[in-house]
Amino acid sequence: MKEKVATLETSSALGKAAKFFRVMGEEGVVDWNSYQTPIDDKEARSNLAKFLKAGCPDFKVKPKLPEAPAVIIPKQGYALAKHILGDDFISPELIAEVRNIKYGKSFLRHYITSLPSKEIMEEIRGNFILIAGPNENEIPLLRIYNFKPKLFSGGNQCIREFLLIRDKISAEWLMLRKGIISNSAEEYWIEQQEFLCATEYIPTITEAVWGETTYKEARNIWLFPNIYGRTSSVSSDDCRVNIGPSSGGGVLVINDVVVNRRHGLGLLSARKRE
Repeated sequence: MKEKVATLETSSALGKAAKFFRVMGEEGVVDWNSYQTPIDDKEARSNLAKFLKAGCPDFKVKPKLPEAPAVIIPKQGYALAKHILGDDFISPELIAEVRNIKYGKSFLRHYITSLPSKEIMEEIRGNFILIAGPNENEIPLLRIYNFKPKLFSGGNQCIREFLLIRDKISAEWLMLRKGIISNSAEEYWIEQQEFLCATEYIPTITEAVWGETTYKEARNIWLFPNIYGRTSSVSSDDCRVNIGPSSGGGVLVINDVVVNRRHGLGLLSARKRE
């Protein structure tokens, strides 16, 4: 048996509809879209029907919270490096600014095209800095000293020692560890090399000094403030070259006997380029 549905006569329906729109307008519902929504949207129509059948109970509409802006993760280039590494990424443009030097177009092109992969940057995050090399094919330690002697300790003695060091840094990205390898302090040179993982190498003193002095210029932070660290460099008088604590106001470059132990003398490391 079919259920009987109550209907309204046309004249009565029109009158009630007119009154309905009038009183709703008095309540502030003046936008026709508010009435059109349940006509066009089945779910909205169902919700309205339930509300009417329930006798129009009182309810509070939860305020719509503003949507959080989408986090846009850059896909490549320096923006991606900055996103992953933050202040531990130093671009050639920043180096040019803080060191007052100029990179030629060919060097800038080389750096942007040879940037390490996203996977490598994520691997080194928090433990290494990623820093561009110099604006020439290679430069020696003494050239770095001449950029700003105030960043070094030792005065004229530095110049004499730097002349004994033949290592140079090339125009490549440098991924230098912030500090020494854990637990490498106070070990002999041969023992220390066992702490390296397959993707790391021991940087030269020139690489270490470039990294520390440039990071200091760009971020005003010393990488090795209170430690001694071994490098792979050997001076012309056959001594292993170490980097000393910079907490005294500048980088300290010192020579040491290869097998010597010293409190806090750990091993520096850098991530290999692939």
